[in-house]
Amino acid sequence: MPRPPSPPLVARWTKLKCVVRLKLCSSSRASNPCGGLAQQAKPPVWCNLAGGFCIFGVFHVLLLAFFSCMRSFLSRFRQPTWLATLCFLMVTALLSACQKEDTTDYTERDEALITAYIKDNNLTGFQRQPSGLYVAITQPGTGANAQTGQAVSALYTGQTFDGKVFDSSSNNNNTPISFVLGQGQVIAGWDQGFALLNKGSKAILLIPSELAYKGASPSSSIPAHAVLRFDVEVTNIK
Repeated sequence: MPRPPSPPLVARWTKLKCVVRLKLCSSSRASNPCGGLAQQAKPPVWCNLAGGFCIFGVFHVLLLAFFSCMRSFLSRFRQPTWLATLCFLMVTALLSACQKEDTTDYTERDEALITAYIKDNNLTGFQRQPSGLYVAITQPGTGANAQTGQAVSALYTGQTFDGKVFDSSSNNNNTPISFVLGQGQVIAGWDQGFALLNKGSKAILLIPSELAYKGASPSSSIPAHAVLRFDVEVTNIK
């Protein structure tokens, strides 16, 4: 909404009205049309008519300015950019409202995938953990198993169940990865799996999605809710 005329503008229009009335009503020198405490003499009829026309002109100009400002303000809402933005926001809100929460029970699905994978690949020696993790020790090590808070160094190769390798120590000149066990520095499947291993041991970890990356997709090679296989070797425990 346009702002009302400022006092200086009103003052100028008042002054203009006064000047017109002074010139048209010069015969009434005793009057004081611009205000004051002096008594004004009664002006002629034609002088009042001239003043009325002057006031009507001022009102007409102000009215035109008002409608001009309103037209300029409303025209902003007809711009294509504004309409496109509004449509985008409406579509986004509708899509968000239509999205359904994922209620799939991945625990049962992952269990079925892992058991089928073991059978299809003729794998043996796996022990199922209460969490759903499957561990098969392919080469025993020596000493005590790794404990929470100890630094573990290991070589590894990770792949999805379709055989695609997504990461490996061989990509880093076979430099072992090091992490502190049980501190959440790695996925839960690693924290649980390496707690069953000792120095020098090798194993295969079949990790359900809830112990891996869950609904996240850390890379294009690992889809959301992926069940993963890791071939690992413990090189050191400190």
